[in-house]
Amino acid sequence: MKKIIKYTIRTVLFILMLILSYFILAVVLALISTNPTNHHCDETETIFIQTNGIHLDFILDINDIDTGLIKKLDGIGHPKFIAFGWGDKGFFINTPTWDDLSTKTVVRAMFLKSSSVMHITKHYKKRNSFIEIKICKEQREKLIAYIEKSFATNSDNNFLKIEGAGYTTRDYFYEGKGSYNCIKTCNEWINRGLKKADIKTAIWSPFDEGILYRIKK
Repeated sequence: MKKIIKYTIRTVLFILMLILSYFILAVVLALISTNPTNHHCDETETIFIQTNGIHLDFILDINDIDTGLIKKLDGIGHPKFIAFGWGDKGFFINTPTWDDLSTKTVVRAMFLKSSSVMHITKHYKKRNSFIEIKICKEQREKLIAYIEKSFATNSDNNFLKIEGAGYTTRDYFYEGKGSYNCIKTCNEWINRGLKKADIKTAIWSPFDEGILYRIKK
């Protein structure tokens, strides 16, 4: 019995140390910025990011998005802005509000291989919560290419819409590429997109605060 208790204590302490190390690493790498050197152009264009307090989205003016991508967004209509987010399918689909969040959903998303989705939200006007990022045209094109490649496609290269899965009449879900985990989180997807577009950001940021810190600095 003593051996079982001793083993249990060691296991709990080990898990706590892993969790603590994860958060320390997240803070340290969020404070260290990338140093993009691949672009030399005038920052005349604007994109936005937005947080709900936990999760970040990219937000683009619909007029700045390639028409080929727009056509793949079934029934998108004519909003002024489109928000793009990536994340765990079970988390997104099964958690319309924070009251619906369960321990099972969190554990599955963080530690088990699972499907991902792209979340699309229509905005008909600019909101105060939009955080502006000035970039150049070449950077915007790289970012849009990154976003488009995050959608899963069928044999005809069309996006795979998940019918009836939106929270409101303004948002939709599509099947995504890749699997969510504690390393590649929804916010790290944003961070990687910024890196792909040669936009200064954090080395690694599983949480929104690290990216927001870099963008606002």
